Amino acid sequence: MQVVAEVYETDVGLVEVGQKATIRSRNGAFDQELTGTVKEIALQIFKNNVLDDDPAANADARIVEVDITVDQPEVIDSLTNLQVDVVIEVDQANSKKIAPDT
Repeated sequence: MQVVAEVYETDVGLVEVGQKATIRSRNGAFDQELTGTVKEIALQIFKNNVLDDDPAANADARIVEVDITVDQPEVIDSLTNLQVDVVIEVDQANSKKIAPDT
């Protein structure tokens, strides 16, 4: 099972294959916090598909899609196109939220 995170183009330089990620349901589709690993970073920049609930959010931001393999696929194996929040660990000493919406 894969999660596709939309990472701002300004932050994608911090992301590397193999980094750990935390995945949370935005709307309560699952209760537990899932984990995963960055599998692939796209080479193309897109306009973000997922709009934030925050009216001040940058709707015209450019993103790079980052594929994350989920460690607990059985939790979400019947769910598709689910909106989640992803935190990618860019530094072992501290995590920074770099995927605005997925």
